[in-house]
Amino acid sequence: MVRIRAEMKGGRPRIAGAVIEPPSSGPPIREIAPAPHPETRPTKRAVTAPLIRGQPIPRAAYSIPEFCEAFGISIRTFFNLRHEGKGPREIRLGRRVLISVKSALAWARQREAASAAEGTDTNGDLRQ
Repeated sequence: MVRIRAEMKGGRPRIAGAVIEPPSSGPPIREIAPAPHPETRPTKRAVTAPLIRGQPIPRAAYSIPEFCEAFGISIRTFFNLRHEGKGPREIRLGRRVLISVKSALAWARQREAASAAEGTDTNGDLRQ
């Protein structure tokens, strides 16, 4: 008994396969091959912003993931620092939490001063 695999997609089943000659005499056997997937549909193009002439506008604030990436810390470390009261000052705009560039730089200077006072390097290694 020969089983035929059919794929259901949308409306009616699609059967894919090829007929091959059997090694012995008899009726041809149908070999089932996987059905090719249709080409991917083109997606809508992303809307690009128009080109702006002149100097680019400097960044005013970071989101939490952007801040963590810029300062090389994990998001978990950011929230741990915030819980301990050692995080940067935040701006809340509705549901969004932003960190201004000014407060981010002040936070970095404060953390450098705190690590110098503890007698550690900026890498966290003890000074000799």
